Amino acid sequence: MDEIARLTPTFSGVSYERLDELGSIQWPCNDKAPEGTPVMHVDEFVRGKGRFVITEYVATEERTSRKYPLLLTTGRILSQYNVGAQTRRTKNVVWHGEDRIDILIDLAMHARENRLPAFARKPAPVQATYLAYCGTTGLEAIDYRITDRFLDPPSPSADDFYSEASIRLPRTYWCYQPPSVAPSQPVGPLPAGQAGTITFGCLNNFSKVNAGVVAAWGRIMSEVKDSRMILHCREGGHRHRVRKLFAQAGVEPHRVRLVPRAPGVDYFLLYDQIDIALDPFPYPGGTTTCDALWMGVPVVSLSGSTGVSRGGLSILSNVGHPELVAHEVDEYVRIATELAADRIRLAGLRATLRSRMQASPLMDAPKFARDFEAALRGMWRAWCASLAGT
Repeated sequence: MDEIARLTPTFSGVSYERLDELGSIQWPCNDKAPEGTPVMHVDEFVRGKGRFVITEYVATEERTSRKYPLLLTTGRILSQYNVGAQTRRTKNVVWHGEDRIDILIDLAMHARENRLPAFARKPAPVQATYLAYCGTTGLEAIDYRITDRFLDPPSPSADDFYSEASIRLPRTYWCYQPPSVAPSQPVGPLPAGQAGTITFGCLNNFSKVNAGVVAAWGRIMSEVKDSRMILHCREGGHRHRVRKLFAQAGVEPHRVRLVPRAPGVDYFLLYDQIDIALDPFPYPGGTTTCDALWMGVPVVSLSGSTGVSRGGLSILSNVGHPELVAHEVDEYVRIATELAADRIRLAGLRATLRSRMQASPLMDAPKFARDFEAALRGMWRAWCASLAGT
């Protein structure tokens, strides 16, 4: 008999013996949330062995307006509650364990409108954090952080910077599915063929860009003569500072194109104008990197010393292109400039990246779900063993 079935765990004075109930608290579902694509496929949990009952908690009133929900569902959700509205019902459900959640998963960490105060009350016997970014909550009440072997390579001191224990998924932290607005037609030709020059791009959240990143980009553009840069950058005074930083690096203003946030399909179509994507550092892209690869755009990334800085390493390793990952700035510049000088290689990458991605762990939702299930089972067994005193 499975060791889970032999125990009758208790929490908040309630004794129960049933399927594991998985609860999650989402990022706010509104248009101000970061653009992105689904990462966790709940339908794979309920389609598989049927071991989990899903309860979804949403952190805002605006639960239907988000274009790209972070959590896909198929309707087989036990219940949905808005934990943004501070009602007595919400407090009873989330803070006092009324739903008898076994494993509660935070999906926002310290992002805007997070619900870490709810987790601090320990409404579930096992609590974990995942997805928002691969960092740490700093809360003793959250037991685990879900990561992978690329983001956090196992070592004796690997968890020294985290308040949670790390659970490493064996393949990938991300499970990507392009949103419905993403172009499904074959990837187009290399933009440099028509433009006559290489165009670099970064469509990440601009808050990830800093002076050191712009300096590295300036070095790359100085070596790749007449190259261009498309950079996601909202309107505001910071645009003047960015142009000044590029100028200090020897890049003329007309070579840098600053674009505002583009909605839906327009965002994806920008990749039709980009030959090479340059990852910011030390906080690289996640979903944005997957979007670029889906559109046939190779991404050059710089891996750092923390889990959150190794997003590019994880994604590019899973898609079979770890050679695009640097480990120091000079190498980052070299990889980008050498790639820009090899049009044949660039064209080959553009033609094959989408198919490689489709065949990779990044888009194998069933295997990802099994890996995630195994991680949850491991957490649950550890808690049951602690009750048994073993």
